[in-house]
Amino acid sequence: MKKDVFKRIALICSVIAVSGLFIYATKTNVEQIAHVDYPAQMNFAQEEVPTFMADVQERIDREMVTNINYHTNTTLVIKRANKVFPIIEPILEKMEFQTILNT
Repeated sequence: MKKDVFKRIALICSVIAVSGLFIYATKTNVEQIAHVDYPAQMNFAQEEVPTFMADVQERIDREMVTNINYHTNTTLVIKRANKVFPIIEPILEKMEFQTILNT
């Protein structure tokens, strides 16, 4: 009885030891995008973006990395905009908004 328990414990310990050796044996070739290059000076709504501030840089970098692969969503939004703009433009003209979209 004691020999069976000892054998099981030895087997479990040896499996753990061998798996610990093999855990770092595999290599993965996954490319990770750590940083996206963007201009040092940017304007948003005709105001300069304070890119010299560290937290602003981190936020811009996060948004760039998050949204870099949303090109399919952007395409869908552009296609849907053609359906909605004929409805929205008369409302904006009635409310006397300047249409900068057509310029």
